[in-house]
Amino acid sequence: MKKFLSMIITFLVIAILATTVVNATTSATLADELYALGSKYGMTSADKIKIERYLADNTVTDEQANAVMEKAREAAKIMDDAGKTNVNEFEDEQEESQIIEKNVEEAKLVANRIEELLNGDFKIFDKKIKAK
Repeated sequence: MKKFLSMIITFLVIAILATTVVNATTSATLADELYALGSKYGMTSADKIKIERYLADNTVTDEQANAVMEKAREAAKIMDDAGKTNVNEFEDEQEESQIIEKNVEEAKLVANRIEELLNGDFKIFDKKIKAK
């Protein structure tokens, strides 16, 4: 469960980094924009490097980059609505289990949508996540 929450948090950080960008995103600026959004939520430079490596090895259209940033903004909103700045904070608060479950389900949907936008080439999780 902690590993899963950690993966959700990493994704949310990536997504949150994307929400602060107002300009159109291109594949050339995607990693920087995701990092700018996600660093508020615990995204590290190592996470940015992973994104840069993916983008170097895979073609991502500007349309896909914009869609990824849109979903990242949604994930950032989830974090903001929950009052969290780090996904690890979700693990520490058992009394908020209902809020966490709702946020995790929303994050799963966002993660799956990002994977669909990238034609399934980029896996955020090892296997497809099923939302309730």
